[in-house]
Amino acid sequence: MQSSWTHPGRRMVDGTIRGFLAEALLPLTGLITAVFLTRRLGPADYGLFTLAAVVIAWVEGGIVAAFARPTSKFIAEAEDWRPMGATVVQLHLAVSGCVMILLWLLAAPSPACATSRCWPLICDSLPLISPFSA
Repeated sequence: MQSSWTHPGRRMVDGTIRGFLAEALLPLTGLITAVFLTRRLGPADYGLFTLAAVVIAWVEGGIVAAFARPTSKFIAEAEDWRPMGATVVQLHLAVSGCVMILLWLLAAPSPACATSRCWPLICDSLPLISPFSA
């Protein structure tokens, strides 16, 4: 008799529940991070940090959206999806790397932000995580 844990349907349900539990932790960790950064940076600098994070997320979403439909189409049409999938991943990494470099180059502080305490955090952290979040 086969154990219920080795049954594929049981493993899928277990993985789904674990995924939902991980997603349930996101609001809590986001709230804790927001409280910590607001106290550490102050309201004005936290607003600047949030604006930069939203712009980065918007750019990431655009990259993902640009790859979504063509990837689905080409993989559906391919007889063997693995080489096509590898090509898509390599292309996605190349485009994301170029965008990361562009964001780094554009992250030169403006005169209004030169005195901000969060500007080094924005310049150092956000472009680094940009291509890997998408």
